[in-house]
Parts: sequence; C-alpha cells; structure tokens
Amino acid sequence: MKEQFAYPVDRFKGFSDAVFAIAITLLVLKFALPGDLPAKPTLAEQLNALLAIWPQYLTFFIGFFTIGVVWLNHTALFRDAQNITHHIMISNLALLFFVVLMPFPAAILERFGHTRVSAVFYGIILTLVVASFWNLRYRFLQAHPSERHRLPPLAYLTLPLYPVFTVVSYFAPIIGILGFLALTIVALLPRDTSAFAQERSPNSA
Repeated sequence: MKEQFAYPVDRFKGFSDAVFAIAITLLVLKFALPGDLPAKPTLAEQLNALLAIWPQYLTFFIGFFTIGVVWLNHTALFRDAQNITHHIMISNLALLFFVVLMPFPAAILERFGHTRVSAVFYGIILTLVVASFWNLRYRFLQAHPSERHRLPPLAYLTLPLYPVFTVVSYFAPIIGILGFLALTIVALLPRDTSAFAQERSPNSA
C-alpha cells in the first residue's frame, strides 16, 4: 500500500502561527474616530469621540479573543502532532481563510453600525471560524486514531450557539452581538489544561 505523503510539522505550525498573528493584528487597524471632529478638538470632544466608538471596542474584543482562543486550541491540538496529511493542510487553510477574514466584518460593523446586515454577516464569519476549527479537529483525529482529545462540555455547546445568535442578530442586532460577546467570555474561562492532553487509546502500542 502506498504511504501517504506527510507535510513538515514545523512549517505547518510556523505558517499557521504567522497567519494568526497577522490576522489578530489587523483587527486594531479598523479603529476609526468620528469624521466630524474639529481640527483641534477640546478635551470634552476628545473624550466624547472615544466614547462614541464603543461598538468598535466591543467588536475588537470579540474578534481578538475569538482568534486568540482558536489559536490556543490550535496550538494544543497540534502540540505533539507527527502526521500532517493533505486533508489536515486543506482544512487548516480553510480555518486560516476565515480567521484572516475576521477584520472585514469588523470593518463593516464600524462602517454601518449594529445593523441587521452587519451583525448577521459578523455572525456568519464567526460561525465559519468555529466550524472550520471543528472540521480541522476531525481531520486531525482521522490522521491520529490513537489520540483522544477531551474537551470541556461547554466547548460542545458553543458550535450550535454561534448560528443561533447569528439568527438572533437578524431580529435584534445588539442582542446577537452581546451573545457573541458572552460566548467569547465563556471561551476565556479557566479550564483544566489536561482537557487538551493527548492520551493513548487502550489498544494502542
């Protein structure tokens, strides 16, 4: 039987880390102050301008920590990986595609505000980021059948809730955005690091 070609693990991890770093950095470039500020704003006008862009802070927080949590899970998943198959590479590229796309819906929210269109589009991208990570995890377990990765129970709850809050965003954009914020906070809660530990199955060598 022909042996399947395996990609270099170090290049796989290095490329992924670089893309995560670039995507998370691009989020901050989407901050923009109100365009109606005078040339020399007063102290009160400066403060009001910073307060007026609170939706940008919110979307930045969600985007930054969503990408950050995905990166943490990605790092834990491939910590001891030895077999990077073509399926894993393609699934990883799909994940990175949606991660890099994250600054775009953030910019739309900044431009249009919390409208139905902007909130739903933001939710769709968040959903695709999370779904693509789960697909990558599935491909990893296919290539490493002797490994088991235990995840906290809440991790299994987040995937269906992202599309739920995306639908909610159509009817109540602010509620939908706050739902995404809640999911981000849940993902940041302390967890047992052994949840991502790789364990040999009983029948493995």
